[in-house]
Amino acid sequence: MTGVWDATSECLPYVSRLVCTTQGKVVYRADPQVEFEFKKRLWPHVVPLQTGGYQVLLERNNRPSRNELLLLTVAGGQVVRKQVLPALNSPPRDVDGDGRLEYAGVRDYTEGLGDPTKSTYNPILLYELRPQGWCLDTSATKQVNQTVWGQFYGFKANEKLVLKTPKKFATYLPNLE
Repeated sequence: MTGVWDATSECLPYVSRLVCTTQGKVVYRADPQVEFEFKKRLWPHVVPLQTGGYQVLLERNNRPSRNELLLLTVAGGQVVRKQVLPALNSPPRDVDGDGRLEYAGVRDYTEGLGDPTKSTYNPILLYELRPQGWCLDTSATKQVNQTVWGQFYGFKANEKLVLKTPKKFATYLPNLE
């Protein structure tokens, strides 16, 4: 990828009308209603893939919910896959000892409950960079959530599942805003 810019202004770190190009060819043009954020974290981040092509992570502003990452996989000069990942805002670390860094995030905020000792289930999702690109590390995700919540209850938040508020959440997401 050779360019990411706002087609209408130089107003970084917030960009709407985002355009991504490779060798002068537009490979992605965002909906003008969508806003992206730059210079706040590690994103955007471009990763060449072992199989050819590349992936780019862009931080999408998702107010009033948590920001999220748009993962574009580009091959043959076009986007072949779009995925939405949680904002991965904490410092990466090798959680499971496999020699690869895991990046942690949660999909969204959870509603506060009247009792601070209780929380609804909101799993920490762990992603890592492999030769084939960004992947959900399912075993590390299960391991971390079992440690945090006492049991693994799935990859999606569950507002109906009320549990004891975990004390180890900040261990994996110290920068959770």
